[in-house]
Amino acid sequence: MNVKIEKGANVQITDKPIYNIHGDVVQQKIVLPPTSPTKEKTVKKPFDPDTFRESFTYAPEGMNKKERSIRLKMAFHRAKGILIASDTHYDTFEALLSGKPLDVKIYWTGTNSQLRCLFNLLVTKNHIVKKPTGGLNQILSARFKHEDGTPFTANEIKDAGSDGDMSTVNSIVEILTPKPIEEEDLEQQLRRIISEEQENTEMGRKKAPKQEGLSYSNRPNQHTHVSRKKK
Repeated sequence: MNVKIEKGANVQITDKPIYNIHGDVVQQKIVLPPTSPTKEKTVKKPFDPDTFRESFTYAPEGMNKKERSIRLKMAFHRAKGILIASDTHYDTFEALLSGKPLDVKIYWTGTNSQLRCLFNLLVTKNHIVKKPTGGLNQILSARFKHEDGTPFTANEIKDAGSDGDMSTVNSIVEILTPKPIEEEDLEQQLRRIISEEQENTEMGRKKAPKQEGLSYSNRPNQHTHVSRKKK
């Protein structure tokens, strides 16, 4: 290739491509694209049901505090002794559905399928209750224990299916579903549910065989209430 060099031009011999600017021969500059700093990969911590404290939130839009309180108490008394242990305190149940951090687990006395179905209806299907960030089955394994005190696993709940008697589950879902109703009617329903619960408890005591001496529970009382000293 013939290259014409003008008189007076500054010439530099190079094996790099060249080009002419205003009569001078210059070396082509190769500019590399800027390198972005490498980002460190965030290591995702494995889910630990024993340290996970977040819970569910039941706070339907437009529902006042009194109606919410009545509905939660109705759901609690409907579940108590059937789906959850009879020694569960209301404040623990209320905290479970208030988004409050919980340090205790509720003892589930129903079937695995009832647990899965109840929260699938409340959270996933009807969007009545909001869950914290995370998989539903994992969160349930952090909030509940089997009746004998053994922990749930997420897969155990996932594979539970939805077979069995769901009458109590459907009743609780109906109670927590927002609908126009007078507070007096709700309070009357609550009194009726508590009365039915007391009657069922009394019948259970009569049918139970008499035992000599006193019997004590081998698990701690499920109470989250913090007692405050009177000033």
